[in-house]
Amino acid sequence: MEKEKAKTENLIDQLTVSDDFNIGLTGDQLFTDTHISPVKPTQTEWFRVYGNSINDIKKGVLCKVKVGFKDEDFIIGGDAAFKQRVQHDMKKVRKVYLAYYETSNGRMGIWPITVAAGRMMTNKWIDTATQIVEEAQHKWVKFVSNQTNSCYDCFRAREVDQEQYGQPKFILPYDEIIIKAFGEDFTLKPDTYEKNEYVQQSIGEQIGLKVNTDGK
Repeated sequence: MEKEKAKTENLIDQLTVSDDFNIGLTGDQLFTDTHISPVKPTQTEWFRVYGNSINDIKKGVLCKVKVGFKDEDFIIGGDAAFKQRVQHDMKKVRKVYLAYYETSNGRMGIWPITVAAGRMMTNKWIDTATQIVEEAQHKWVKFVSNQTNSCYDCFRAREVDQEQYGQPKFILPYDEIIIKAFGEDFTLKPDTYEKNEYVQQSIGEQIGLKVNTDGK
């Protein structure tokens, strides 16, 4: 009788839980390519950016490739010679800051911002985006597109909210974030370049044209 009672109590212990049992998710979260995006934060998200100055932001080279009906940003890997080849094929590439950000709800991503090459290439969108990134390295901020003035307006969170959001964690290493943001599908590499259907469709086939050299 005592054995049956002990067996029953043991089974009840296995089937029931205490008041302090946590039904929330536990363990280490796994971040896949789908969790990380290569686009800027939305205009409703408060975010911080990795690093203490613009010099801490890594740079990359992007080009546009048409995928279906949409132009997508592809990051160019490989050595300098390969990057030059892609630039020759695509005609237009851009050097960018790969700003690693984290939002107040923990979402991570890469915001590619064009690196201005001299005063002639600067514009207010690029200038204000760069300033926002520098501010976001120290405070929680968000931005809104100002179409009238062709720039971004920046807003800093209140001090009480700065304290509530706390310090960003930047859980994943910078290099891993870049890799996951673009993934295999949006990364151009020497060993897959000529097999990439979207790339080859964008390049097409060059045909020889006769050039008049006699000035007529």
